[in-house]
Amino acid sequence: MKRAELTNLERFNITDSKKALVYKGFDQEWYGFWWRRLAGCGPTTVSNMLLYEFGRGGGVDEIAAPPRSAPIAALERSEVLAFMNRTWKHVTPGKGGINTTQKLVNGIESYAYAAGFKPCTESLDVPEGMTLRPRLEAAAEFIEESVKRDRPVAFLNLDNGSEKQLDKWHWVTIIAIEYIEYEESSLGKRTEIILDVLDNCNIISVNLGSWLKTSVKGGGFVKFEFILNGR
Repeated sequence: MKRAELTNLERFNITDSKKALVYKGFDQEWYGFWWRRLAGCGPTTVSNMLLYEFGRGGGVDEIAAPPRSAPIAALERSEVLAFMNRTWKHVTPGKGGINTTQKLVNGIESYAYAAGFKPCTESLDVPEGMTLRPRLEAAAEFIEESVKRDRPVAFLNLDNGSEKQLDKWHWVTIIAIEYIEYEESSLGKRTEIILDVLDNCNIISVNLGSWLKTSVKGGGFVKFEFILNGR
């Protein structure tokens, strides 16, 4: 068994001191308007990625890049909406939401430039046509490379296929990838690749191979890194 996961999942912690609760990441249901709650999975996923990348930094209204080894204070639930609304200004769903990797990339790059960073983005599309899709190994490598560098990956699922625990037409945040080997008497070894994803404060597991084979509409993956201009 081989596994790669983000090194500090506590960076996703959001504390509700009044209720003595700790949430894992953001929930699109926290947006104040119905349309944002309905279509806000893309901005919510990017908010998760930004929270992990920069932690608190200079506060919820200012992005700063502290040393990645620095301890990260938990964000307070009362501060969440300001953080999420800032992301929405750049990662803004239109009709149909943010239904392509390029639309998410455009929003991420807009956010980065506005905050004084140079964005380095990569995407991997999973088209509708089965013959056009990346191989399982290529998709796993794309994800694993980012996770090993301690950066989450955005995952667009337009149709969940056999992975019923996923919501369709939805973005989630990949936080880990695991390779599990099974012994089969007639076929030898079989490897399944499992993703752990953060979805509206819940961590769920997704079989990457099953999703690639059975998702009717596909989707894709996006990863990014922000570099301070002039550095």
